[in-house]
Amino acid sequence: MLPALDNPHILDIGCGTGEPTLELARLSEGIITAVDINQRALD
Repeated sequence: MLPALDNPHILDIGCGTGEPTLELARLSEGIITAVDINQRALD
């Protein structure tokens, strides 16, 4: 298991519609950047 980090910076590559990313945002106090190559998934 990784140690807990204060205010982590998280990169979610291939986030799709972002459902898991939103859950991660609820569980983390960090900064999340989410990117995906599929523009329709991001809209």
